[in-house]
Amino acid sequence: MSRSLRLTLVAFGLALAACTSEGVPSSFADQGGRVERQFVSACEAAQDGDDASEFCQCAFYTAASELGFNDFVELDELLRENPESLSLEQRQLFDGVSLPCSFSEADVPS
Repeated sequence: MSRSLRLTLVAFGLALAACTSEGVPSSFADQGGRVERQFVSACEAAQDGDDASEFCQCAFYTAASELGFNDFVELDELLRENPESLSLEQRQLFDGVSLPCSFSEADVPS
């Protein structure tokens, strides 16, 4: 598993787990975009390098636009239960994150 994929998956697994203290959001936009902030923050903490912020924002945009909220939540649960059980397609989603980013905030459903 690539280093960037591994670190992104760690952040992904922490993103929604951190949401439980104030209730679980029901969309990406819910609670002022808390899911995005927590994902990016956890990802940045796991990354190193000058482009960590940009990479993590791109990883969020990629996952959110490709998966939709319910699938995003399901993947988060899967990662917390058994990260090794990701399908090839799920792994490729994060392996495909590169800069400049192919996705933007406009691609994320509300």
